[in-house]
Amino acid sequence: MDVDQRVQWMKENSKETYEEAKECMRTNYYGNFNSEELKNEFNDVDNLTEKRLEELLDSFLEDFKANLIEAHGWPTGGSSAYKVAKAALNAYTRILAKKYPRMRINCLTPGYVKSDMSMHMGVLTPEEGASNPVKVALLPDDGPTGAYFDRDGVASFV
Repeated sequence: MDVDQRVQWMKENSKETYEEAKECMRTNYYGNFNSEELKNEFNDVDNLTEKRLEELLDSFLEDFKANLIEAHGWPTGGSSAYKVAKAALNAYTRILAKKYPRMRINCLTPGYVKSDMSMHMGVLTPEEGASNPVKVALLPDDGPTGAYFDRDGVASFV
């Protein structure tokens, strides 16, 4: 099969429900660290600093280069760097929210959107995917800060 035929085959044979997509996000984002110590490091908003976050990312890169990511509990499988970068960005969101409490600084997922990035295999239209960022952008001035939003509202980081 050529590339177009493979993409078409994937579209036809990789359809999933919203619940399956949500479970995939929970597994690949929330459950991506094999080490409780690493989970705690990224989740400890009271003690996590920009400096410590940078140290964790440097540690990941060192482990990646030495082929030790699995041994040290980092996400494995495809896209481990992407998973760590997303977790770090979410952690950084909480660091900034704590540092600037008068501002509303949050992060979110648009969901699994049919886009070029998902090879149009997502379950949400671009308009549906845009609804969550718009809702978060329109939060009131006294709304939450340092929060993570999924399509159902404020969600747990872990």
